[in-house]
Amino acid sequence: MSRDFQRTEDGEAVVGRDQDGQVQLLVHLDPETVGELLKAHRFGQLENYVLQSC
Repeated sequence: MSRDFQRTEDGEAVVGRDQDGQVQLLVHLDPETVGELLKAHRFGQLENYVLQSC
């Protein structure tokens, strides 16, 4: 996992890659997404939220 794409048109994102460096998950850190991530975390549903985003 890494934070990438700072200062780009699409904005910052959390990126998950496999062992070969291929992107497997990309979650943009816009205000709506961050709010949903925090809400999911608060309710113990972060893993489910991330898996549904795939």
